[in-house]
Amino acid sequence: MKYHNKICAFIKKGFLIEKRYKFHISFYIVRILIACALYYYLAGLISSADNPLLGKYSENYFVFILTGISFFTFLRTGVMIFTEETVRAMNLGLFEAMLATPTSYLTLIVLPSIWKYVFALFQTFLYLLFGIVFFHARFPDPNIIGTIIILLLMIMAFSGLGMISASIVIHIKKGDPVNWMLNQGAYLLGGVLFPITILPSWLRAISHILPITYGLNGIRHAIIDGWTLQKLLPDIGIMLLFIVILLPLGIFSLSLSIRRAKVTGTLAHY
Repeated sequence: MKYHNKICAFIKKGFLIEKRYKFHISFYIVRILIACALYYYLAGLISSADNPLLGKYSENYFVFILTGISFFTFLRTGVMIFTEETVRAMNLGLFEAMLATPTSYLTLIVLPSIWKYVFALFQTFLYLLFGIVFFHARFPDPNIIGTIIILLLMIMAFSGLGMISASIVIHIKKGDPVNWMLNQGAYLLGGVLFPITILPSWLRAISHILPITYGLNGIRHAIIDGWTLQKLLPDIGIMLLFIVILLPLGIFSLSLSIRRAKVTGTLAHY
């Protein structure tokens, strides 16, 4: 089967499984709508104070939050999906058998994650749709192409982090400290809900080494400020640097953990 056919097959499989659980989909939609309402009124309260710490977003703070929480979905997905797929295969006792097939371990772990990214895109679309339709969020001149480029770069960088997280789970079996630290740390320090400029200098220094900081910065420049591709080049360049570091590191750590587990004979149990 050609590679693109495999991708389509995994997306179809994910869609058919998700389609069976209609309450799950309904719950997601309601949860996103409630989250939008919560952040809308919170943003109204903070914006009304004309807080100088919010800078240029003091009068448009809800749009700042909306883009943060909607595109943060891709970090959460990227960090968790490879671990979830690995743990599921281990719990079912399938991981060792899967790795014994001619299919590469990257294909076995990466392809099932594609549907999760498609579902994350669906969630992001709902956030933005509800924000625009029900809560008057406005994006006057969005650079759609720039937004897509930054988003694709974010997905690749976050996938590297997810592979590192999965490699640790293969080794330690129970618990995932990397997953927890990345999610919580990024939510606090990545500029999801507030500009990182309000943080003390020592926390800002940590923010500047997180890919989510530059990813959301680029997304906001593209979708809110309407920056051209030329003006987005610094954000794109930094995200490419993260990809060059994190993606090979993730592939290497995952490969190393699998080889070690084969030697120790721990692939078959969780």
